[in-house]
Amino acid sequence: MLVLIVLFGFLASYGVIQGRFYWRRRRVHRTSVEELAARIRPVDMDLISEIAANFLNPSQLRLRLEPPTMWRDLGEEKGLAVLAANADAMLDLATIASKWDQVEGRIIAEMVRRDGVRLKRAVWKIRVATLFGFCEVFAPFQLQEAAAAYYLMRTRLLTLYEGAPFGISFPLAAAL
Repeated sequence: MLVLIVLFGFLASYGVIQGRFYWRRRRVHRTSVEELAARIRPVDMDLISEIAANFLNPSQLRLRLEPPTMWRDLGEEKGLAVLAANADAMLDLATIASKWDQVEGRIIAEMVRRDGVRLKRAVWKIRVATLFGFCEVFAPFQLQEAAAAYYLMRTRLLTLYEGAPFGISFPLAAAL
């Protein structure tokens, strides 16, 4: 009996998760690129590029920006929430692109999805570290990882939409 209850719980949760993904995908495909671009909130891309470059191309294993400066300039907790929300919008844009570009679009959409997972994981780790008071130890690496993931998502998405059959729209280019 216990086995049946556990199996039913597993199947029910699997069904709920799959249904959620199905309905989100349907909603995304009914949304225009301009509507998704409007969901992207502005961030300081110069700062994100600098942090990402330090993470992706380390020089002498030193931080060019001090962790408190990175934390403050990224906007602390609110800034991380903006990065996470923008990552969701960029993932939706990549999903739309995979519809009209069956080969490259799907590959880049998967890369964007994986970058989004890295970003959200880093944001979650920062929140947990902040909650338990380990922010000074873990936050610098996680901040760099979040900024690098955001930078890569943005760069890949811009590259994908530049090759779009309809061209990159001004609202999308401005938003990204």
